Amino acid sequence: MKKYTLNKFIVMLIVLFIWQLASFFYNEIVLPSPLNVIYSLRDILIKENFITIIGYSFMRTLIGLLFAISFGTVIGLFSGLNEKFNSYISPIVIFIQSMPIISWIILALIWFDNNFIPIFILIIATIPIFILNISTAILNTDKNLIEMANIYKVSKKKIMKNIYLPTIKSNFFSSLKIGSGQGFKISIMAEIIARSQNGIGEKMNWAWINIETSDIIAWSLIIVFISFFFEFIINLFLEKKL
Repeated sequence: MKKYTLNKFIVMLIVLFIWQLASFFYNEIVLPSPLNVIYSLRDILIKENFITIIGYSFMRTLIGLLFAISFGTVIGLFSGLNEKFNSYISPIVIFIQSMPIISWIILALIWFDNNFIPIFILIIATIPIFILNISTAILNTDKNLIEMANIYKVSKKKIMKNIYLPTIKSNFFSSLKIGSGQGFKISIMAEIIARSQNGIGEKMNWAWINIETSDIIAWSLIIVFISFFFEFIINLFLEKKL
């Protein structure tokens, strides 16, 4: 474990060294030095409205994820338990998943207010994950166990709790891990393209318009950190539940 951590630290130092070296050959606008990015990061962090900016982006992500989890789970359950419903919903889910995110963003720019677009895009990107994983878990459940339970007239409530739920649980947590890992980054991408107000996307747009490359990199580092933190919290939750 210590060797693995040391290797990561060495790789990071090499990347910083190459970055610093490359910055000598390019204009500050094209490639700012690591030190200048650190200065930009410091300036961003000490601003009074920093927490508010993060809060807006975080809330959009949270709303989108909660909606995707709730509706994705319910639709996934119905899809897995009802073959007819599954035959109707599967082509729709596959279509949603297959269509490029950028296409959904362009359509959303026509359909919705700019501040709602990140929520909508996050739902579109993550709801198929929950629907497919949960319906697949139910469809792959041992049919012999279900038949035996029906022969002995076990109640549907007990079948769901003791047979379906253990399989669903594993797939649900897997979906949660994938969705939470991607969610924040997808939401910020939608904020940037949709020019949503009061969030990280707005600040990155401002940095882009004013050609503040060091600010763009600094905000990108903040996004990476928050995404890792988001994933870390979810993993802690999953470790307790599994």
